[in-house]
Amino acid sequence: MLEYFTIFDKRGIVLFSHQFAKLKGAPIDTLVRNVLLEERSGDNSYAMDNYTMKWTFANEYDIVFVAVYQRILSLLYIEELLEQIKTKFVETFKNVLTLTSSSAPCSLPPPTPFQEEFEHILDEVESTSKRRPIKQKQFSETKRGKEIAASEPAKKPSKPTTASSPSPSPSSAPTAGASSEDDDGDANATEETEDPEEAIARRRREFADKLNKKSVKKPKVVESAPPTKKIKKGRTWDGVEARGAEAAALNRGDSQRVSRDSDEEVFDSQNARFNLEDSDPEEEDVEEDVEEEQTTTNKRSSSPSPASKTTPQPSDQKPAKSSFGFLKSYFSGLTGNRVVEMEELEPILAKFKSHLMEKNVASEIADKLCQSIGASMEGKKLTTFQGLKNTVSASLEEALTRILTPKRQIDILREISAVKGKRPYTITFCGVNGVGKSTNLAKICSWLKNNDLKVMLSACDTFRSGAVEQLGVHAKRLSVPVFEQGYGKDAAAIAAESINYAKENKFDVVLIDTAGRMQDKEPLMRALSKLVNVNRVDLVFFVGEALVGNDGVDQLVKFNKALEDLSTINPPRTIDGIILTKFDTVDTKVGAAISMVYTTGLPIVFLGTGQ
Repeated sequence: MLEYFTIFDKRGIVLFSHQFAKLKGAPIDTLVRNVLLEERSGDNSYAMDNYTMKWTFANEYDIVFVAVYQRILSLLYIEELLEQIKTKFVETFKNVLTLTSSSAPCSLPPPTPFQEEFEHILDEVESTSKRRPIKQKQFSETKRGKEIAASEPAKKPSKPTTASSPSPSPSSAPTAGASSEDDDGDANATEETEDPEEAIARRRREFADKLNKKSVKKPKVVESAPPTKKIKKGRTWDGVEARGAEAAALNRGDSQRVSRDSDEEVFDSQNARFNLEDSDPEEEDVEEDVEEEQTTTNKRSSSPSPASKTTPQPSDQKPAKSSFGFLKSYFSGLTGNRVVEMEELEPILAKFKSHLMEKNVASEIADKLCQSIGASMEGKKLTTFQGLKNTVSASLEEALTRILTPKRQIDILREISAVKGKRPYTITFCGVNGVGKSTNLAKICSWLKNNDLKVMLSACDTFRSGAVEQLGVHAKRLSVPVFEQGYGKDAAAIAAESINYAKENKFDVVLIDTAGRMQDKEPLMRALSKLVNVNRVDLVFFVGEALVGNDGVDQLVKFNKALEDLSTINPPRTIDGIILTKFDTVDTKVGAAISMVYTTGLPIVFLGTGQ
């Protein structure tokens, strides 16, 4: 059963809504925040808790239609309902939507008239879906099946009749051509009337006969006259030909001549091209396409009937685009009435996808991003002199800006000021081995110290040899204290004692260094989760390096998932932000940053440079 249906524009103004049952939480707000603003609308379905949401766009008016229903249900009529509601809503309020400016709020009539239309369409769609038998979806109807069908070349017409071929007089024309046409007509009539199983059996027999003919018949080879041996002519000087001993002394080609009977190229000065000396145009492509050669041979051997002159010739070629269509598109662009179609967007989006992948954006993410942009632009009207490529480029730039804009505003200095004097503000750094956790912890310590904050370091990497000493060197250079208890101790207990020590000594911030660990090591991830949950740290930063590319996405996802699954508090304590190190070493291939943010929705708080 449908739970909720709403229509709103992209400025957030609700134009129509109908509630069938009270919703738990705010699924529409989650949809807008996590899908529409994050450019994830390529797939028109989103599941959240107990609900599934489907939507469609009326991009011409920047309107979104959303249907919400229970996740456990399989309502097959939702897509049809969305399309019919969209069509009816646009038809009903087309004048109001057209006159509404982009800056002024949309003022629709009272919802009562459309309420009746909505209920009528819903009843009609539900009753139709109940009467309709459940049909299994064919592979050709799936997205992958359509892509394969579109990529396959069109089938060639069998035995086309050509009006340009010479035809004899009616009295002397044989009846083979006419009989073949009658047979084709009978075959077409048979295909329309016969049983499907009989048609399949007949086509199998025809295919077997065709294979037998191919195996028996050999391609026609045009006989040519035997090549005559070429005789080399003597060179002449001023009309006098060398003879006798002089000619024998000059003839050195008999022992060194290389045969070029079939490969010698002669330049044709009249046609300005190279021709093979012994090539025959009727023998070309014989081995590549035997069926075409047989068709050509049949057409040469059999004479067509007189009626073939008037028979239209089937052709695979698409009709040429008329100049009127070009002018119409051009003047539509001038008047601002040009509507963007998906056929125009596909080649441009393909180029943008390739460009994103060259910049190290993950293939799946680049594909989803381009699909979302295509879905949000299809049906829009371009303004005067507005190019489609520039419009798509601007949309992609806006989308990347929205993706990289953090959902949660992390203002570290403001958050520290809010708890200053009450307790120390705690920040934990985690990540895999060798990404620069300790080094970037020292850089952030220097930044906090420059903002007149009292900072202390906590050495909770009790596993790696030299980790405590490394942090001690950083602390000495920064003139800040470091709390450490050596190696082999419980990291969570050391962190708790360092926080208590900082509270007693009026420190403002405690920076907790942890041991590097791989994302698939469950005991180490459990120890990290214990440190975070027991000490209730304020911020958890994942430190990753830009050099690893899309492997950093896997690390970040698994770290976040492990903290969520192993958390002992509700809601679970997960990663708050990303520190991306060694960013100056990737040149322009910065796609890993986009992949990380798009996959997890976590913001990049700091960018580190240098090794």
